[in-house]
Amino acid sequence: MMKPNDDSVVVQNMRAFLALDLDPFSQDKLLQMVSEWRSVEREFQILRWVAPAQWHITLLFMGDVAPEALLKFCQAVERQYHYWQKPMIEWSHFEWFPSPEKPRALVLVLRADPALIAIRDAVADISQQCDIIINPEKKFIPHVTIARGKSRYKLPAVELPSESTHLSELILFRSLPEKRGTAYQKLAHWRLSVSGTENKEKL
Repeated sequence: MMKPNDDSVVVQNMRAFLALDLDPFSQDKLLQMVSEWRSVEREFQILRWVAPAQWHITLLFMGDVAPEALLKFCQAVERQYHYWQKPMIEWSHFEWFPSPEKPRALVLVLRADPALIAIRDAVADISQQCDIIINPEKKFIPHVTIARGKSRYKLPAVELPSESTHLSELILFRSLPEKRGTAYQKLAHWRLSVSGTENKEKL
């Protein structure tokens, strides 16, 4: 498994993305809600549900990246991440992405605080410095994908949690295609602190 300061990496390009792990409170609430939907809403049976262990908030899609560029990216994050504050999120609403007319995924949209936007901007800048091409025109909408499919079913009205929660773990994932979908392999991770003070932890 690749580590931020490991000089030995595989030679082939890797499809990678950077994400924040969902906090335990949000995971439990979301799992409870999804379980209820799947048990009573017949229309939802046709969807391909994302396993709770794979729920995350994507900050940066990198596409196919050369291992040297990924290693350079990890080293740059390693130098900077301890200045980043642990971000907070609030639940906003559920919706079909990219639109109700042409749905491909069911997502939980989140409200982000300035700390989350600051981290996203910082890692976007780092990716450009490492020659990792991202789409600068794509608007960043923090969300959690919970299911995939083409249902146009009207989402039921639900009461959302009002609590704000912290996100503490920043993770670099590798996407691995499988027969039943996509698996995610952790390549590196970084623990964030509430105040932005140094708190290092690696795989």
